Formats: sequence, structure tokens, C-alpha cells
Amino acid sequence: MVMNKNMQIAVIKKAIRGKGIDADLIDLEAYVDGRLTLEENMHDIMDSLQFIVPIENKEKAPTQDVKKYDRYDKAQILQKLRSIRSQRRDGRYIARNNFQIQDLNKKNFKRWKKHPNRYDIAGVDNDTPAY
Repeated sequence: MVMNKNMQIAVIKKAIRGKGIDADLIDLEAYVDGRLTLEENMHDIMDSLQFIVPIENKEKAPTQDVKKYDRYDKAQILQKLRSIRSQRRDGRYIARNNFQIQDLNKKNFKRWKKHPNRYDIAGVDNDTPAY
């Protein structure tokens, strides 16, 4: 006997979440065939979803604050507007205070903007990766 389609979708969603994949991103209505058994549908769906990376294995962004990314972009623009001589001189030395994106609050951005030779932002005026 074949389980109805809505029940199969509910069971498959639970199984997908158990694998660490966000089941809401998958259109299970399109994948589930109401004429097949639960095991057959489960096998077909898991085979087609094997390329999806589980949520816990994905790299997380350094910060969720959009303003910090805006400040980072603005710092890159300001760095390019500086003279070539200033950019080279600043690039040769690593400042004691090196900010990452997650550290780039309003206060730290103003510090760097006022004294770019005393402070560094990773990925802007030194070769340290920003992420």
C-alpha cells in the first residue's frame, strides 16, 4: 500500500533535516511521486540531493552586521583614492592594530580613516585575508 503524498513529504522533510540540510529550500512537491512508495521516493530524492552540503559544514560569515561590510567596502575605496606612494609605504609595514571585518565598528573605522598608517584593515591595506 502506498502512503499518501502529503504524508510522504512530511516524513522526507524530517529525514532531510536529520541530514543537516534545510528542507524548506527543496521543492518536495515536485520531487515526490504519489504513485511510488516512501522508500522509492526517499531513495530518489537522497540521490538527487547528495551534492548539497549540510548546514553545519558550511562556513559561517565573520559577522552578520551589514554596516561592517559597508565600512569595509568604503575602506577599500578610500585606500584606492590614496596616492600610490602612501599605499606602497602603508603596505610595507604591518600596523600593531589590525582590524578584521568583525572588528570594524564605527569607532575603529574612524580611527583607520584618520590614521591609516597606524591601523590596518585586513584585506584593505595589508595582505592578510579579510575573512
